[in-house]
Amino acid sequence: MSEKYQLRQNDSACFAVAVGSSFIVATFMCLPDAIALIPSVPDFIHWIVRVIGLWLSAAMLWTMGLFIVLKVALLVAGPIVVDSAGIRLSRFSKKIRWSWIGALGVDSLETIREVFFMKTPVMRLMIYMPKYEEKGKWVKGGAQVVPSLWFTKEQFEALVSFASKKAFGIAPNGLPVLIGHSPLREETREINKQKKIFRTLYSAVVAIGIVTVLGRNAIVNYSYNAGNRAVRNGQLEEAIQDYRTALTFKPAFAMAWHQLGTIYWIQNKKKDAEDAWNHALAMRPDLVEAKVGLSYLYSQRNESDKAEKLLVNALRLSPTYVPGHIALAELYLQKKDYGKAKQSAELVLQMDAKNGHASKLLEQIANEARK
Repeated sequence: MSEKYQLRQNDSACFAVAVGSSFIVATFMCLPDAIALIPSVPDFIHWIVRVIGLWLSAAMLWTMGLFIVLKVALLVAGPIVVDSAGIRLSRFSKKIRWSWIGALGVDSLETIREVFFMKTPVMRLMIYMPKYEEKGKWVKGGAQVVPSLWFTKEQFEALVSFASKKAFGIAPNGLPVLIGHSPLREETREINKQKKIFRTLYSAVVAIGIVTVLGRNAIVNYSYNAGNRAVRNGQLEEAIQDYRTALTFKPAFAMAWHQLGTIYWIQNKKKDAEDAWNHALAMRPDLVEAKVGLSYLYSQRNESDKAEKLLVNALRLSPTYVPGHIALAELYLQKKDYGKAKQSAELVLQMDAKNGHASKLLEQIANEARK
């Protein structure tokens, strides 16, 4: 082995990490959607097909996204540089001199290998420094960690062998291993135990957070889809309860507020409809559906200027939103502006030639204009 070399990340190893992690990540990402789909699919077969499609999409997106992120991050960090004087773990880190190293430990991370479905062993090199020199003074050191995830098995073993020879004059016969001065080996073991406890607690906190977020999203999406199904079946009171459940867990869910506003409008509860649509727009000022809903309410109150302003703004955000053009045609017809009404209705037919509502509007506009 040369006295100086650079250990660069291996693309195949990084891709293996991305692929392996995609199984569990895609599963967690799909759980809320899988639960939410239950009310909106006709049978179990359709549900399975949709869930498989979601899982595959999530797995592919995660794999490519993580691989690119890893590549960029590791390229920025630079290679591990090893020479006769010491080791530099990244282009931004301080060189660790061999004389500063009190112990080297390599432990196996079998749990990560199993969770990520990886074939090669996953290990971690810990470089323990009791103290090191900085600006002419000796300061208390600590532990630096090098995971094997980004390298091939051969690369990682070569790094451990070279570091062991330079720091202690011997090379390990196999891994895992702990090499160092006798008092420091025990100290290193203690640090490893503390790190293991910290990792366990950290993993537990992350797991609780993930389950909480995913569970919340699952309830929100399930309730929203159940509300949509109830609307299709004409069960408006049941739909209200479902949307209210979704909003209990996610008060900023703008579409649920819009759906509530639509139901209240159908039930002629105009004040409740206005409140719901205003809530929706407070959460999402660009929600075109809520703007169109509110425009009908203002139009009915003879506040045509406010209604027109809402519709023009909505169609500026979504120029191909057919219900918005129909609402605008009806508003212009109400204002007896037959030219603009006709123009809006004809625009709908250009986008949807079979739109019966627009055809009837054109007939009504022609009749009103003749009168």
